[in-house]
Amino acid sequence: MPVVSESGEPDGQRPHCLSLSCRRRPGRQELVLRLIEELGFDGIDSGSLVESWRQQPGAPAYCRDLDCAALSAALSEPDAIGIAQRRRVADEQARPFFEASSADSPAR
Repeated sequence: MPVVSESGEPDGQRPHCLSLSCRRRPGRQELVLRLIEELGFDGIDSGSLVESWRQQPGAPAYCRDLDCAALSAALSEPDAIGIAQRRRVADEQARPFFEASSADSPAR
């Protein structure tokens, strides 16, 4: 996954997109979007605090390196019920890794 400090690109050459959400005060999103652009990323306003669940674990936009078109599509895709199911599947897929890691760790 790209690191923000290493992934910015000049305008017109930006493969990465950052999203802004969870704003409380109207008008602040423009300030944050300008900051995102100054860092070398394109940004999109992905909604209010009420809509922030669209960026949580289990949602198609969560922890993905997407351009703005793909990020916008991923943010519009999820449904709250489907997120819980995707989280359960991800937990089950990750469980063997964590069980193996804890078995390899020395006892404390």
